[in-house]
Amino acid sequence: MTRTRTSRPAVGCQPTERIFSWEKIPLGSSSLGNLAGLLESLPLLLVGIDREGKICLWSNGRQQAVHYPPQRALGRPVEVILKRLARHYRSPGLEGLATLILSAHREGTAASGWQFQFSADKRPRYLQADFTPLPVEASSEGREGVLVVQDVTERQRLEKSSSEIAHLATVGQLAACVVHEVRNPLSAVKSAAQLLAEAHSGDGMVSRYAEIIAREATRLDRLVGDFLLYARPPFLQSLPVSVGDLLERCSELLRKEAAAREVTLRWEQKHPLPVLMADSEALLQVLLNLVKNSLEASSPGGKVRITAKCEASGNGGLEIIVRDNGRGIPRKNLERVFAPFFSTKPSGTGLGLPIAKKIVEAHGGSLRLVSRPGQGTRVSILLPIARK
Repeated sequence: MTRTRTSRPAVGCQPTERIFSWEKIPLGSSSLGNLAGLLESLPLLLVGIDREGKICLWSNGRQQAVHYPPQRALGRPVEVILKRLARHYRSPGLEGLATLILSAHREGTAASGWQFQFSADKRPRYLQADFTPLPVEASSEGREGVLVVQDVTERQRLEKSSSEIAHLATVGQLAACVVHEVRNPLSAVKSAAQLLAEAHSGDGMVSRYAEIIAREATRLDRLVGDFLLYARPPFLQSLPVSVGDLLERCSELLRKEAAAREVTLRWEQKHPLPVLMADSEALLQVLLNLVKNSLEASSPGGKVRITAKCEASGNGGLEIIVRDNGRGIPRKNLERVFAPFFSTKPSGTGLGLPIAKKIVEAHGGSLRLVSRPGQGTRVSILLPIARK
């Protein structure tokens, strides 16, 4: 690659001149052989400013946030063009940038990290501008500089997400400590209530209030236990799991509850299934939660069915489906069923489905729920199958 200067001195350039002329070099079909193609491929706005503060280079690049015809910008003062864009886009940030660049250009100082909000096509974006003065000879008057404007909306979003994740992790650790400390006095309250009931077994009022204390302490203990399980990352022990055995265990554990509700509970395994590498106890907890929800949503004479099969799409996944013909979920609640602490049950903690979703995703799978009022609910668990 060779670089030849124009007839102008090293410092300064006429607005319509090119700063450098790049000779074509043998790079095959690559577009890196000429400067214009290279600049247009960059995802940023590049503006060259001469000694008089006028624009001698304008490249929109691949960015579309601030787009302006180069032929209308060349030869004009940079603050005029930036203020014109500020009026067009109604962006005070661009007008502030014009003042900043004018001052930095006059003093020959760098100005980096200038960020401002910008709206293009009714979409809020975040732009960052950096101005760098070019080195000059001691005998020269005035300075040249380069202004670079780039869209940093995605970077802002990622930084905000990282900050939120770090904040949630801190809150989760704090919550886990609080829950641990709450459980100890709860155990003492339950024990005291039981002892009180035994000591005054003949007093009906004491027994009744002691029973209320013990029952509510048990419910609170279950709530803090669920909260602790949701707050901390799931610890999974991945071992070969027989899906058929998993479904049979779930059915046996809930068979008595299904009979008490007069609901038919069945499970079936369609064709022999490959081995699943998973934490069987964690998946059992997920299934128990989903099937209990289906039983509670079913009326006497209803049916709940658990099915396991290979995924129909052929992606090598395993699908476990829990389906009922119960009352279903109202449309207004569908978007909130996986939100922590949302529950329509009088004694529900609202953490069952969020915990189930968290466990399934920790296995590399996904959990989907479809429901219609009066037509029942279908919950699908998609899990990856172990490979040799």
